[in-house]
Amino acid sequence: MFNSKLYQDLSLMIAEMEQLKYKTQQSEQNSLQLTHHSENKEIQKLVETINSLLADIQKKEEALHIKHEVVTELNGIGTWDAEFKDGELNKENKNIYNDIFRESLGYKNEKDFPNVLDSWYNTVSDLDMARVTEAYEKHLFGSDPYDIEYRSIKKDGSIEWVHTRAKALKDENGKVYRHVGTQMNIHESKMNSLKVQQLLSKLDLMEKSLSFSVKTLEGAWGMNLKKEESVEQESWFSPQFKRLLGFDGDDYFEPKIETWLNMISVTERETTSRNFNAHLSDNTGRTEFNMKFRMRTKNAEYRWFSMVTKTIRDQAGNPTLVSGVLRDINHEIKRQEDDERIEKNMNDFMQSLGELADNIKDISREATELAHENEVTVSFAQKAKDCIESTKAVTELIKQISSQTNLLGLNASIEAARAGEHGKGFGVVAEEVQKLSTHTAKAVEQIEQILEDINQSVLKIVSSIDTMSNKIQTQAAVTEEINNTTENINDMSAQLLVLLQNLD
Repeated sequence: MFNSKLYQDLSLMIAEMEQLKYKTQQSEQNSLQLTHHSENKEIQKLVETINSLLADIQKKEEALHIKHEVVTELNGIGTWDAEFKDGELNKENKNIYNDIFRESLGYKNEKDFPNVLDSWYNTVSDLDMARVTEAYEKHLFGSDPYDIEYRSIKKDGSIEWVHTRAKALKDENGKVYRHVGTQMNIHESKMNSLKVQQLLSKLDLMEKSLSFSVKTLEGAWGMNLKKEESVEQESWFSPQFKRLLGFDGDDYFEPKIETWLNMISVTERETTSRNFNAHLSDNTGRTEFNMKFRMRTKNAEYRWFSMVTKTIRDQAGNPTLVSGVLRDINHEIKRQEDDERIEKNMNDFMQSLGELADNIKDISREATELAHENEVTVSFAQKAKDCIESTKAVTELIKQISSQTNLLGLNASIEAARAGEHGKGFGVVAEEVQKLSTHTAKAVEQIEQILEDINQSVLKIVSSIDTMSNKIQTQAAVTEEINNTTENINDMSAQLLVLLQNLD
């Protein structure tokens, strides 16, 4: 009797537990509690213990369910939970979708999007149907993971990209009994990614086209920062970028951002690296990167380059893609240095021309003074000539007087000879001789005065000649300075000629 009653209670308990299990699987049970009541205290205590455990389990399940809904809602994740009968794929199999899954496809509830596998399968675009089906079957009946991007058809007929991941749960025989997955709408990011790929393809095509021109002075590079913000991420460099630095197509060029940073001259590397990092870390995007620096090429030659970079950022301002253009400006820098040297030489040339003009003015002034001194010398020389002419006239007079004196003396001698002691004519002769003597004295005085004038004129001529000599010496010194200046001008002209030839 006792065993029969106990057996009956246990059977009723087990039956009720099986019913709870079934309703739970059908999502029809809200409360997990046994309603069986036994007169046996031990059995009743067992029922209460089981109900307590079921209550704890239900609370934990509800907490997990709330957490799951919050996480999926915040991240926009649609989920499904599919059952498999006997491990076989059947489009009629039950597949429970959450609201986010339906809403991402434009549906509202279970009526327009039933909880069957076929509901999802019918949203796959014909463009990707074969690929999705193959991946799905390989995942279910093989070991391949299910992680795929494909185009999905929404309720309004529009097509958008989604990213689906799933996990197949298998029993001990390897048969699938449950399949759980997530789906996210990635249309915007996918389209942006495709645009970037198209741009990169166009850029690659442009770079390949530019590679045929050895005179191309620009090369591009880029780096994807979407997954990780570190500058250690892998970069790409265009063939022309490498060619500018002396690398051929077969040469290895490590795809790291440090590759080109380490090629910068030591004196400019730290500043360049600091400015580049400041450009990346500025979430406002206001810090630009546009610098000039020297880089060591493959053949150990240092050349001048400029680089401009642009960065694409997400809504938070974090960098997702950075690219830059390297330009060879070595010829421009050398041209600028040559221009500066030309300008300096031209300034020196103009200064020399100014000095030459000043020297010419000095020569002109000295020539004017020299001409004036020459006029003074000519005047004095004319006076000396006039004095000499006057001296000749006086000398002629003296000659005449002398002639008369001689004649008188001769006559006096004759008369004296005739008269003897009576020579009355000696008185007359004596008187004439006295007059002659007087005239001669005056003539001599005049001669002395004239000679004095001549002497003074000669002295002035000598002084003027000395002055002229000094002027000539000064002019010679100025002329020598002009010669030196002219030589400097010739040298600078030769340097300018060489610079102009190098500009070509």
